[in-house]
Amino acid sequence: MSNCSTKGLLKQLPNLLYYQYDLRYLNLSYNNFDGQNPSWLLENNTRLQQFFIADNSFKGPLQLPKLVNVDMYEVDMSGNKMQGQIPVNICLTFPQLQAFSLSRNAFEAKRNSLRTLRLSNNKLSGKIPPTIFSSTTLEKLYLDGNNFDGEMPNIDISAVNYPLLRDIDLSNNYLSGRLP
Repeated sequence: MSNCSTKGLLKQLPNLLYYQYDLRYLNLSYNNFDGQNPSWLLENNTRLQQFFIADNSFKGPLQLPKLVNVDMYEVDMSGNKMQGQIPVNICLTFPQLQAFSLSRNAFEAKRNSLRTLRLSNNKLSGKIPPTIFSSTTLEKLYLDGNNFDGEMPNIDISAVNYPLLRDIDLSNNYLSGRLP
């Protein structure tokens, strides 16, 4: 069902999806669907292998199913309006996971004790969000091998504000302009 809504007239998920319990592949990308993140689809379809809801307008937190899904190997939830914390048990819930995209959402990294943040080689795109630098406990930041573009956020990463930060890798992106 990728890219099949009629010019934005259909905003909600089709009712037939509420009665599906044995899906293996589901692609709802590029439809401009809105509403809460349809995590119930993951919960209901325990044999799902590929789940794509990219470039819609789903919002709310990312909620993973309570049961482990050993079949899931690809998930793309990029380009929505989801926010909150990224669950730490993604790989426990989906042990066979090979690709997982959450880019272009409003997720946060837990900042109060974060020391290393490694988001290398994830095809993340857009501008680097300034909030990524908001942890005063951050020691190592690896954003290499993504598709970040534009200028770096205008932040003061002096020793006063970031006393522990010692490693930053921004290589293999599409950044331009001066470093702060």
